[in-house]
Amino acid sequence: STDLVGMRVTRLVHAGLVRLDPDSLEPRPYAAKGWRWRDPLTLEVTLRDDVRFHSGAPLGARDVVATLRAFASPQVGSRHARMVEAIAGAEAEGDHVVVVHLAREHATLLTDLELPILRADQAESAPAPDGSLDGLGPYTVARAARGDLLLAPAEGGVLPRPSHAIEVRTVHDENARALRLEAGRADVVVNLVSQTL
Repeated sequence: STDLVGMRVTRLVHAGLVRLDPDSLEPRPYAAKGWRWRDPLTLEVTLRDDVRFHSGAPLGARDVVATLRAFASPQVGSRHARMVEAIAGAEAEGDHVVVVHLAREHATLLTDLELPILRADQAESAPAPDGSLDGLGPYTVARAARGDLLLAPAEGGVLPRPSHAIEVRTVHDENARALRLEAGRADVVVNLVSQTL
C-alpha cells in the first residue's frame, strides 16, 4: 500500500513494533514492550508476550527478523525498502528479544519500525489484497471485494478487541458520497466533495 487511505487501512489489520503518538509523533511501544540502545549502532527491542497474530500464532523474534529481511530483500522488491536501508542486520535473542544492527547512525530508526510485522513464514509473500496475510492489528479482513472491505474485530492483537466492525467502501461519485453521509449510511468520508461542488 502506498496511498494514505490504503496505509491507514493496512494499519488496522497489521501492526508494527512502534506506533506514532498522534499528538507528538513520538515513537511509542506497540507490538514491542520497549527498547534500549546498547550503543549508537545497536538497538535491542523487547517484544510483548501477550500479542498473537489473527491465526493465533504468538508474535516472536523470528517474525520480526524475517520481516525486516523481507523489506530489505531485492527479491521482494518492497516500495518501503528505504525504511530499512540503514539496518545492516537483525537477529533473534530468544523468543522475545530482537537485536537490530545499523550500518550507520540513523535518527529515524524507531519511527521506521512502525512497518507492519508479518509471520516469519509469510514475510516474503506476495502482496495479498484479499487480507490473507496474518496480522497483529485490531481488525482482521472478513470480506474483500473490489471497492469494498469488511474488517471484523480481532482477538489477541496489539489493542483490545474493538466493539464494532468497520466497512471501508470506495464511492467514486462525489454526489453519492455526500448523499451517503447525509443519509447516515457513512460515518467518515475522505475527500468528501470537490471545491467546485
